[in-house]
Amino acid sequence: MAATKVYVGYVDALIVSRSDFTDAIGISISNLSWNTTDETLNQAFSEFGNVTDSIVMKDRETGRSRGFGFVTFSSNEEAEAATNGMHDQDLDGRRIKVNLANARPSGGGGGGGGYGGGGGGGGYNRGAGAADTVEAVDTAAETAADVGRRC
Repeated sequence: MAATKVYVGYVDALIVSRSDFTDAIGISISNLSWNTTDETLNQAFSEFGNVTDSIVMKDRETGRSRGFGFVTFSSNEEAEAATNGMHDQDLDGRRIKVNLANARPSGGGGGGGGYGGGGGGGGYNRGAGAADTVEAVDTAAETAADVGRRC
């Protein structure tokens, strides 16, 4: 399996080809204890089926658990059994919440991007004429605030 490690905000994440997990389905677990590890998560959920991956998300800077994680099963039936069996149960002293992980829709551009100002639809799929609306800033004396007022 080919995977690439990337940083997403404060979370280490793996980007894996969808073809590597064609039948696999993940569940998300929240309200985890700071003492819960990848291994204890794997042990707790392995009674429901073949766990192909388990991860507790950690803060990149402190290494401390962020209180949620994911478990991947090799089949939908195993994931549903784990969701039903573990939701609202105690794990390492905390009552955990378990849900089937949301599958991301395929294709399409991104959504809006915040930062106010509206317009542009988040910068994706803006059409061929978008380059015509960009103005070059010719002088170093022109500040970002000046550019913001013109837009």
